[in-house]
Amino acid sequence: TTLAMLSVSHTGLTASLYSTYEQANLKAERDLMRIRVEAEQKVASAKAEAESLRLQRQEVTPDVLALRTIEKWDGHLPQVTGGAIPLMDFSKVARK
Repeated sequence: TTLAMLSVSHTGLTASLYSTYEQANLKAERDLMRIRVEAEQKVASAKAEAESLRLQRQEVTPDVLALRTIEKWDGHLPQVTGGAIPLMDFSKVARK
C-alpha cells in the first residue's frame, strides 16, 4: 500500500508539474505572438511615416514655398528688417 500511495502521489505530482509546464508554455507562446504583432505594428507605422515624409518632400518645391509665402502675405511691407537691406518708404512713390 505504501508503494501504491507513492505511485498515486507521484502520478499526481507529475500531472501537476506537466500542467504547470503546459501553462507556462502557452503563456510563452502568447507572449511571443504579442511581441511579434507589436513589432509588425511598429514596422507598419514606421513605413507609413516614411511614406508620408516622402510624399511631403515631393510636394514641397521652391514654387510651392513661394506660393505659400504669397498666400500668407497680408499686402503690407515689413516695418523692420534684420539684414543689410535698407528700409524703403514706398508711400512717397505711390503718391506720384
